[in-house]
Amino acid sequence: MYKNKNGGFSLLELIVVIAIMAVLGGIVIGNSNYSKSAQVKKYTELTDGFMRKARTEIMSKNTVSGVCLYEKEGCYYIEEDIEEKMEQLNKEKENGGTVTFETVKREKLGKPHGVEISAAKQDGTGEKTLRDNAGDSLSTFIRIGYDRSTGAVSKFCVNTEDISDLTYTKITFKKGENSKCIEINPATGKHQQK
Repeated sequence: MYKNKNGGFSLLELIVVIAIMAVLGGIVIGNSNYSKSAQVKKYTELTDGFMRKARTEIMSKNTVSGVCLYEKEGCYYIEEDIEEKMEQLNKEKENGGTVTFETVKREKLGKPHGVEISAAKQDGTGEKTLRDNAGDSLSTFIRIGYDRSTGAVSKFCVNTEDISDLTYTKITFKKGENSKCIEINPATGKHQQK
């Protein structure tokens, strides 16, 4: 008797292979979304922690006046700066020049890895995204100045053209569909992650 050996797959074998591929695909997609949200969460938490410490130091020391968040040479940084430089910022703005900051303390957040950092008004309008700064000066940054006695926000600068706009209250960290936000209450200087 002759047997047909065509070497094909049975229906059961195909179902098992498809099921295995679906599980593996789910794991890969899940890990991809997790890594995107993990990077966003990391930058948000580092910035939030730095801002909290800086605000506390500002209220207890005379040398620090605010924080500045920017991208330089392919890395995000956040730093504390000195009050005299805020006065320089206003003078330079009037003269159309660029601003340099004297750093008290700096923390490297890391390479962007596709994460965009932006500032926006409370209602979500006026969004401005940080861009990499070339050369020695900063032209794209987010700077928050605090009042020494109350800790309230005294300045909220977004780039050099917006010297002080307290309607900006959100800093957003976004990668794809994943985003986190630090919302600042200008009256108190306190903030929270959302």
